[in-house]
Amino acid sequence: MPDSEEKFVDAMTSVKKIAVNIALPQTFDLKDEEDCVEEWNLFKMQLINYMKITGLDRESEDIKISFFLTLISRKCLKEYSLMKIEDPSQLKNIVAAFDERIIPKRNVIYERYKFGLAKQESDESVDKFVSNLKSLAKSCDYNTMEEELIRDKIVLGVESNDLRKKLLSEKDLTLQNAVDISRLFEATENRMRSITEKQESCTKDETVFISRGETP
Repeated sequence: MPDSEEKFVDAMTSVKKIAVNIALPQTFDLKDEEDCVEEWNLFKMQLINYMKITGLDRESEDIKISFFLTLISRKCLKEYSLMKIEDPSQLKNIVAAFDERIIPKRNVIYERYKFGLAKQESDESVDKFVSNLKSLAKSCDYNTMEEELIRDKIVLGVESNDLRKKLLSEKDLTLQNAVDISRLFEATENRMRSITEKQESCTKDETVFISRGETP
């Protein structure tokens, strides 16, 4: 058995002793679905954590690469065999090549355009609106300005003008303050709407009784 194979077997034996109760990262497969990027990012996170816990991150690059290749599908292996990788003896370079293959090139101007158009829909909750803004902002490369711009977009994009006035009246408004104020406003509006609907229902019932000559 060649030395490289012996080292791999020894490393795997050592890993098995440590990783008896630790699940292996799920095999990654290239898919056409939109969630392929998310699946790849999750796979990388699991891979890094597993290698740290088991000590594989301290093994040689050959061992790490062999382990990585056992966790990707046959389709990925075919892609790997066709990749032109600068210094393929380093796992980080192989992962970077897969990043380039899987993660689409972003048009930052277009991503910021989509962020700029975002507004709260009539049936959209505050939490859902804020979550959508945060998701859109991730692709905009706003860096240290991200929270401020999300805050500004909440003020500009909320459906209620009354809420907008309230947010604009706040001094030193932070993103968290904007979210908290918006949530409270939404909860109050929902409660008031519920009370109004109950009152209207009672009024209708009273009208029916009166028209029948009955006492409610």
